[in-house]
Amino acid sequence: MRVSTIVPLIIPVLLVLTFQVGADASRRVEQPAVATAKRSIDSQPIAPERYKSFETASNNGCPPSPARCTWQHTYGGMLEDKAYGVATTSQDGVVVAGHTRSLSGHQYDGWLLHLDRSGDTLWERRLGGPLTEHAYGTVVMGDKIVMAGLTRSRARGDSDAWVVCLDLTGKTLWERILGDLGNDKARTVATTGDGHILVAGTSQQSGSSNDDGWLMQLRQDGTVLWENRYGGPEDNGIFHVTALMDGGIAAVGYADKGGEESYQLWILRLDAKGNKLWERFLGHGQFDAGTSVVATSDGGLIVAGTTSADAFQRDDAWVLRFEADGRLAWEKVFEGEGRDGAWAIAAMPQGIYVIAAATASYGAGSTDAWLVAIDDQGEVQWERIYGGPLWDRPTSLAVTTDGGGLILGGYTTSSGAGYEDYWILRLDENGKL
Repeated sequence: MRVSTIVPLIIPVLLVLTFQVGADASRRVEQPAVATAKRSIDSQPIAPERYKSFETASNNGCPPSPARCTWQHTYGGMLEDKAYGVATTSQDGVVVAGHTRSLSGHQYDGWLLHLDRSGDTLWERRLGGPLTEHAYGTVVMGDKIVMAGLTRSRARGDSDAWVVCLDLTGKTLWERILGDLGNDKARTVATTGDGHILVAGTSQQSGSSNDDGWLMQLRQDGTVLWENRYGGPEDNGIFHVTALMDGGIAAVGYADKGGEESYQLWILRLDAKGNKLWERFLGHGQFDAGTSVVATSDGGLIVAGTTSADAFQRDDAWVLRFEADGRLAWEKVFEGEGRDGAWAIAAMPQGIYVIAAATASYGAGSTDAWLVAIDDQGEVQWERIYGGPLWDRPTSLAVTTDGGGLILGGYTTSSGAGYEDYWILRLDENGKL
């Protein structure tokens, strides 16, 4: 068993750039107003990380629900193992999707873990063929788990979207390979209120070298109800999709608009059949993108992403709020000295929105996980940084079953058994271990 300790850190300065909303909101902001404030991360002891083997292990560290339960663990072998999606089960468990080279012995395979409340492995499944498979997202729908990504082993083209449905014991119920003759991939998966499955990502039409945003709705048996492609003459892609309470759909990603401010954040509001109600494009730098979206209680949307808005074209974490009709209410950039980007956002029951970002500006290593909690107006409520001396990246965030905590997923080179390992943290409602 390999044991190491991840130390708590202090963020010295948080710079929040607030862009004015108006007719020119989608243009480059030449001289944004800067509010500078010193903010300290609460220093608290962090339990030693311990390597979790592939075998089921015993851990009595978490009392029965609803008592407080926090931990962080790594899972993996000697090579690259990266977690990209996390979801929670009705039994307070955690499902983790990603890919592994440690188990495959050749190319990447999809790798799915089912953890109990304490982070112990209930089961793990490696899924794939002789070539490469990647899993990027997962969702739990009742007694089923759905995982989405890409496959090259069984693709018609270079890659195809890959969707696998399993039961809660890890048995495969069905598998679907979806795509054309180009590069097609699923980046995200969600469920709708009526029990259907949304799968989104990018697709290349036959004969084209450019990506389109791609959205499909599947029945519970994996058959396709409908699919739509969105975009223009250049590259477009969807990073995240979510179903809304009114039956509609919201999706975010990127769109290549050409020119100096080439890639812009792209948000779409769709009806239940995938028909476009509105879309918006916003950009301040050479590459801006939306990576995650959640709905607000009044029908609005809050988007997390990345923008290169500063004078040095460094990536910064970016958060925006849209009204239900698509009007931009506000946007904020969390700026540091290094490259930062927001990769996930989750809505807490208390009306707080938690952003998971990767930061090279703060922390102990090359990149660390940076959690920022904001209210409905984008005001910071608390912040936390987790990481070690090397490279630690968050990729996904979920709320625990009881709504009283967070599951942070990603991968680490600071701890674990090999080069990169799954890195999963269970935190309380204030982001603390």
